[in-house]
Amino acid sequence: MKILFSELRKNFKNKTFTFNADDIDLQEVKFKNNLQKLILSVSSENEEYYVIGKISSIYIETCDRCLHDFEKAWNSSLDFIISSKKNASNNYDVISFNQTQEFINISDILRDHFFINRPYKKLCKINCKGLCVECGINLNNNTCECGPSYMDTPWEKLKKIKFLGVFMALPKRRQSKARGRKRRTHYKADNVNTSKCPQCGEFKLPHRACPNCGYYKGRPVLNVN
Repeated sequence: MKILFSELRKNFKNKTFTFNADDIDLQEVKFKNNLQKLILSVSSENEEYYVIGKISSIYIETCDRCLHDFEKAWNSSLDFIISSKKNASNNYDVISFNQTQEFINISDILRDHFFINRPYKKLCKINCKGLCVECGINLNNNTCECGPSYMDTPWEKLKKIKFLGVFMALPKRRQSKARGRKRRTHYKADNVNTSKCPQCGEFKLPHRACPNCGYYKGRPVLNVN
């Protein structure tokens, strides 16, 4: 789709454009109407044109489950900049141009917005039942008498395994000697070293004040009275 620069410079608001669906190169998509309508508004500042708009259209989609064609709405909001500057804002989609161009092509923008809004899984309805894997009938419109299908896959053998509640004995876990020596059962209390107080002759802990007389290194440091 092409827009003339002479129109952009007018800074129009809510202007309706009509274009051919084939112009945006969506060959795998079939639209209900070949002519599409696009509403745009443009404001300019310092040779940059800020464009906002919306497009509403109907296209034909094929359901991934039942393979039935259904109509799907395409409602998308557009927001992009047409600029000749190299450092245009990164927050918008930018279409570059030079002053010698007579028109700007926004087909790429429209195509990108279409694929962004197009659902990855295409369903005619959320609870679509799809097709019967045996007879191929559309289960949304009819019922069939086909039973549950049997699929011959290697995983079917797993369903025949019976668990009798008997479990294999596991060998006792061994620990290294280094780890075994760290057990609490190997902790042993060592004898506490004591020294004789030179002041009163009672035994006390080394490098500690005597609890009997209160002296340490020949001078009183504790009040034991």
